[in-house]
Amino acid sequence: MKNYSLLTIGGKNMTTPNMNHVVVGFAIRCLLRITKLAVFDKALLIIGIVLLGVTTSGTPVLSQDTNDTSGSNGARPLSPFLTEFPIAGRPTSIEVETSGRVWVTLPELDAITVISVTESSLTAVAYVTQTYQLAEGSHPYSLAIHDTTIWFTANGSNQIGKLDPTTENVQMFEIPEANSGPAGIAVAPDGMVWFTMQTANKLGRLNPETNAFDIYSYPFPNGELDEVKIMRSNSIWFMAPGVNRVVNYDVDRNQFISIPTSPYTRPTGLAVEADDTPWVSITSNNYVGRYAAGTLTFWRWDSLPNPEAEGPYRLVLSNSVNPARLFYVNRFIHRVGVIDIAADTAVRRVREIATPDNCQPVDIAVTGNVEGWFTCGNSVIRWVYPFTYDVYAPVIVR
Repeated sequence: MKNYSLLTIGGKNMTTPNMNHVVVGFAIRCLLRITKLAVFDKALLIIGIVLLGVTTSGTPVLSQDTNDTSGSNGARPLSPFLTEFPIAGRPTSIEVETSGRVWVTLPELDAITVISVTESSLTAVAYVTQTYQLAEGSHPYSLAIHDTTIWFTANGSNQIGKLDPTTENVQMFEIPEANSGPAGIAVAPDGMVWFTMQTANKLGRLNPETNAFDIYSYPFPNGELDEVKIMRSNSIWFMAPGVNRVVNYDVDRNQFISIPTSPYTRPTGLAVEADDTPWVSITSNNYVGRYAAGTLTFWRWDSLPNPEAEGPYRLVLSNSVNPARLFYVNRFIHRVGVIDIAADTAVRRVREIATPDNCQPVDIAVTGNVEGWFTCGNSVIRWVYPFTYDVYAPVIVR
């Protein structure tokens, strides 16, 4: 009796360069035990596995430099699924404007940068970057894109920023709450800009038509308010990791609804489905949860690989169908993952890889459900479908 187990391989290399040889050798030995395949079919599969091992070694097959003198840069393919875009500084928050065009914050440099892919083929990926320098001490924290406008929180200068890429004009709006610590930001469908204030423990709204602010005090002290996600203009979701709660602000009723994540603590990652149902990750354990309204536990929890490790730091949903996908970055164990979500919202499959060169991933954004972008070290990395290698090797049960 033969059972088949799934061996998933992704990224630049395995644990060490020699690990590829171990995997390839193991797969070939197992393949030779399959007696139903013809000799020619076995040979083709063995060649494919050997090529797989070469591709995942320290020197990627697809890696080529583009010595373009026009000012563009050559990206560094790490595998068929991962492409690295080195930039100046250490990017943190990331948002996708369109396919091949992503924005990142560079808090250490007081800047915001856009990466635009100009060429993408099997042999080379070229890109250009444009950096928008902000005032010293601005420390941009989080980004949101609405139409063609880039909104951001300037954590260091207590401001909300508005960047128009067409005119390259940057406007800064002073928050009427001293030293508020602006953090997460999102734009509602009606155009209102919502943001959290970590130090002030408040939720804020900026009307871009009048430049007027509205400030709402969160009732639980020391909430450490962070991520904001919005699908409906009257329903604002945000995180309060300091009090272990996910919060919904009902705009029509002017009411905060705080949902505990017990028995787990420190919720940090937040994503919201099109029907306004949130997903959350917690850092006390390596779990993600989907809100289950009307239940005693409030959440349906699913464990990820290494369930005893600290959990994902940021989440993002593709909100596509067949399947919808939940992407995550885990900066604590230096891994990124993608979860296939079934039509009934059940977790169907989890694929996870170690980050290249053991860099620490901070944030992730998506283009549809087949392309993710994440910040890691001094780079932005593109991660594309099918995300990992799937090698079915036979397990002999005697």
